[in-house]
Amino acid sequence: MTGQYNTFKDANLILDITHDNTLDISGLKQFQELTKIHRKNNKSLVIVAENIDFNKVSAKLKVVPSILEAHDLIEMDEIERDLGF
Repeated sequence: MTGQYNTFKDANLILDITHDNTLDISGLKQFQELTKIHRKNNKSLVIVAENIDFNKVSAKLKVVPSILEAHDLIEMDEIERDLGF
């Protein structure tokens, strides 16, 4: 994973998994380590998923129902980073 990660470590990421109807909350947990590493690099990783109970998703993950909301969330993250939060 580390070698592949280096190709996108400097970019904010949106992972659109809306096409995968089999992925559930336990499957989303697989992204926690990648999210943690990306956050340490001052970048955002947002997952777009449908048919998920967003109240049950770990607070460590950023999961939204649409691409537009993913872009908005990244924009808010960038503003917070610029302000030093």
